[in-house]
Amino acid sequence: PFFTDFRDNNLMKTDVKEKKDKYIVDTDLPGYEKEDIKIEIHQKINEIDSYDKLLEIKNELEDRFGQVTEEMLVYMYEEWFEKQADELGIKKVKQLRNFIEVTLPESLTNKINGDTLFMKVNELSRMFRFKMIRNELIIVLDTVKLESHFIYYLIDLMKAIKESLKTDHD
Repeated sequence: PFFTDFRDNNLMKTDVKEKKDKYIVDTDLPGYEKEDIKIEIHQKINEIDSYDKLLEIKNELEDRFGQVTEEMLVYMYEEWFEKQADELGIKKVKQLRNFIEVTLPESLTNKINGDTLFMKVNELSRMFRFKMIRNELIIVLDTVKLESHFIYYLIDLMKAIKESLKTDHD
């Protein structure tokens, strides 16, 4: 009778799977629907508008759900990249099989100190290329041989663009 009562109890059901270098814990959370948790996580990630906010949300997710996967971290960085691109007025980012093109509109291109940007981007990676089409600067990132996910390079690119904006003294 003890085990029958125990099984009928509404305790959290937990499944633990062992992977190469980690354990995957799948558990039911009484009172929470899986979709509700996913929606809450997406809403949190949509709040990311700075590196500090990214770290804050990453820490909150880790506190509540355990280690953040690389896939989730990339998603968080993608959200931050989108906010930075919008802030700079970048409307066109094209991802193809082996490269990504970031097109700076003419208005932004005209505000860029090209030498400064070239030097900064060259320090980030030799996998960046530049071209000009119709007064728009197109920055191409070859993604095939990158050491880490391309989003990290794009985040650094956004920083380099911001640091290369001409000042009144230029």
